[in-house]
Amino acid sequence: MLSPTGFTPDFAVRLWCFPPGMSVEMTALLLVSVIQGKVVSVFNAEKQEACEHLDQVHQTPHSSSAPQTASLHETQKAFLTSAGITGGLFLLSSLVLFFGVREQRHGSVQHDADERTRPSYLSSLKMLVCHVPYQRLVLSFVFSVLAFQMSLGNFALFCSHAAGLGAHFQLLLLVLLISASVAVPLWQFVLLKIGKKSTVFIGLSLFIPAVITVGCVPSSLPVFLTMCILMGLGVATVFLLPWSMLPDVIDDFALRHPSFKDLEPLFFSGYAFCSKLAGGLAVGLSTMTLQVVGYKAGACNHGDEVVTALVVLFSPAPVTLLLIGMGIFHTYPVNERKGLELKQQNRPKRVL
Repeated sequence: MLSPTGFTPDFAVRLWCFPPGMSVEMTALLLVSVIQGKVVSVFNAEKQEACEHLDQVHQTPHSSSAPQTASLHETQKAFLTSAGITGGLFLLSSLVLFFGVREQRHGSVQHDADERTRPSYLSSLKMLVCHVPYQRLVLSFVFSVLAFQMSLGNFALFCSHAAGLGAHFQLLLLVLLISASVAVPLWQFVLLKIGKKSTVFIGLSLFIPAVITVGCVPSSLPVFLTMCILMGLGVATVFLLPWSMLPDVIDDFALRHPSFKDLEPLFFSGYAFCSKLAGGLAVGLSTMTLQVVGYKAGACNHGDEVVTALVVLFSPAPVTLLLIGMGIFHTYPVNERKGLELKQQNRPKRVL
C-alpha cells in the first residue's frame, strides 16, 4: 500500500522499487551503444582510408585533415540512419508512456489539500534548497555525475587518439555497459546487507583505480577491458543509488516540515536538473579544453598536447571531482538507522 506521498511506507519494499527501472535504462543504453558503435566504426573506417590516401599523396609531420567530401558519404548515411532509429524509439517510448501510464491519486489527498493552506511554490522551493540532507545528497552526486560524464564523454576520443584502440571502441563500450547492467541487481543486494551509504562509497571507489590504471596503461587491450568492468560497477552506482536515497530525504523533510506536502516532484526534478546540468558542464569543459590545446575534428594525427589533454580529461580530472563528491557525501546525515526511525515516526501520519 502506498502513502499519500506516493511511496510505500515499508522501507524494505521501497528498496526494490528502483532496480527494475534502472535495469531497463541500462538495457536501453546497451542498445544505443550498439547503434553508436556501428556509426563510429563506419566513420573510423572511412577516415582511416582517407588518411592513408592522404599519406600516399604527401607526407607531413603536422596534423592534417582528412578529406570531408564524398569520402564520408557512408558515414553521413550511418548518422542519418541512427538518428532515424533513435527518433523512432523515442516516439514509441513517448506513446507507451502517454497511453499506458495512468496516475492514481489517493482519495484523501484532495480532501487533505482542501483542509490546509498550501504553501507557495517559492516557499516550497526555498525550504527544499535549505534542507541539509537534500543539499548534501544532490551536491555530492552532482560532482560524481560531473566526474563520470567528463570521463565517459571523452571515452571515444581517448580510445582513438590516446590509447590507439579506436577499432575496439564498440567492444570496450559494450563491456562497460554490460558490467553496469549486471551490477544494478548486485548493488541492490549489497545495499540491503551493508546499507546505502557504504554501498555508494564502495561503488564510487571502484571507478578511481580503473581510470587511473587505464590512464597509465592506455594501449593494453586486456587491461582496458578489465578496467571497463570496474568502471561499469561504478556507473551502476550513480544510476541506482541517488534515486533509491531520495525517498529517505523526502521522509526526513516531511517529518521536519509537516505543512509542506506533495513535494516529491520538486525533489526529483531538482536532482534531475542538477544531474543534467553537471552533464552539460562536463561537455562544455571538455570541448573548451580540447579547443584550447588545438584539437581538430577529422584530423588524421594530433600532437602531444591533445593526447595529454584527453588523458587528463579521462583520468585525473574525474578522479579529483569524484573525491570531492565523496567528501561531501561523507557528511550526508541520513543512514539506514535514521531511515527506520523516520519510518516509525511517519507511520501514524500515513493513510493506508
